[in-house]
Amino acid sequence: MNNNYIWLVILILCKSAFADTFYSKPLILKSSVGDTLVESVMQKYESQTIKSTETSVLNKIETFSGNNYNHWITTTNIFEPTESTTTTRRFADDMGVFVAMSADSDDNNGLAVYKTMQNDLGEKFKVGDIILDSTAFFNTTILHEGVTSSGYGLTAIKGTLNGIQNITTNIGEIECYSIDFFTETVIRFGNAQNSRFDYVKSEQGTIWQSNSLGRVKSSVQISEEINDDGYTQSTTYFEDRILISAPDIKTAIAIDKFSTSKELLQNNMGGWMWMGSLPWVYNASTENWAYLANQELYVWDASEAKWLFFDQRNKTWDYAQP
Repeated sequence: MNNNYIWLVILILCKSAFADTFYSKPLILKSSVGDTLVESVMQKYESQTIKSTETSVLNKIETFSGNNYNHWITTTNIFEPTESTTTTRRFADDMGVFVAMSADSDDNNGLAVYKTMQNDLGEKFKVGDIILDSTAFFNTTILHEGVTSSGYGLTAIKGTLNGIQNITTNIGEIECYSIDFFTETVIRFGNAQNSRFDYVKSEQGTIWQSNSLGRVKSSVQISEEINDDGYTQSTTYFEDRILISAPDIKTAIAIDKFSTSKELLQNNMGGWMWMGSLPWVYNASTENWAYLANQELYVWDASEAKWLFFDQRNKTWDYAQP
């Protein structure tokens, strides 16, 4: 028997001694029109630090191409180094991925198509697993002051579970997923009369996300590049955010925890059948058997009436047939 599979059998026999902790996937934040979120924001550039407060109000929920997007109005009050106030509008899908450029008014009349695609990563995750993986695409045509422009782009996000932490805020201690993430936004926009510009934005860092409140805290490095008809401008800065006000949450939604691998196996693979000895392998801790054949390890899931096999490369169990 191949040595790799001997070690795999030992892993199956001993797994309960090194039980993993699994967590449920983050819930999608269900916001209501009128919800108000206030964040404290600090942006550190090479030459200065900007401190501000951002107040975001959910103005309306719109549907594009069968997908719901939250239309937020955000007022930014800068108080350091100088005082100023700006207002922007942005679209975000249920997971918070921005899928359109900010605009300061509703005067832009046009046609837009949006689509968000999410990779189904399952229901339970341990530290180190990919827990976020989605891409949002958009295409839009805008008529503004008699000039028609069009553009297209995408925002992609991928996040890895770093752990579960309680974040202390002035609205209380909030249980959060700590997620190391990377996002990239690429946009091309313009027309024949006014040329075009390309915009690329990448974010890398950590986000702390609550089942009840969405983003509670974040610490990221942001890089932006604008190419306007041959002129290129690049900026890199660090941004820290923390939630300081949110809608009243009567019941906080806790993060479900599954403390042992045995619980996970029982949930997903209950009722294996068994017989004999090798190539049948007995796991005393779970009182289940596995079958070693054709250099693959198989187990029987009686609840689904299907065979599973252990994918060594991904370290996951997959069904051997549809």
